[in-house]
Amino acid sequence: MTTVAAASNTMADDLWRDCAAWLTRCNIIPNDHRANHQDSDIKVLATILRDGVLLCNLVNLFDPSSFDRKDFNRKPQMAHFLCIQNIKLFLEACKTNFGLKEADLFEPTMLYDLTNFHRWFHSTLCADREN
Repeated sequence: MTTVAAASNTMADDLWRDCAAWLTRCNIIPNDHRANHQDSDIKVLATILRDGVLLCNLVNLFDPSSFDRKDFNRKPQMAHFLCIQNIKLFLEACKTNFGLKEADLFEPTMLYDLTNFHRWFHSTLCADREN
C-alpha cells in the first residue's frame, strides 16, 4: 500500500522531471544535462534555475518583448540582488504577458533559497500552459 508521503514524493518527482523535460524541449537546457539523467535529483535542476537566467531565457523564447533586456543580468554570479531581480522579471512576465494569476506564482526568495520546490515548478509549468 502506498503511503500519502510516498505518493506525494512521487508527484513531486514527476513534477520536477516534467519541468526538466520541458526545458529541454524548449532548448533551454541541453538533452545531456545532468538534470535529465535518470539518477539525478531535484536539487540539480533547482540549482541551475536559482539565478533566474534560464527562466528569463525561457520567457524571452516565448515573447522577446516581455521585459526590457537591460534589466536582465546574464551573469549574476549568485549575487542575491541580481538573482532576485532576474526571478522577478520572470514572474512579472508570467503575470503580465502570459496571464498567470498571483496564486500560480511564487515568491522570488523561494527559488533563490531553494525552498518550496513544488510551488515554483508549478509556476514554470503554468507558463507553458498559458503560452
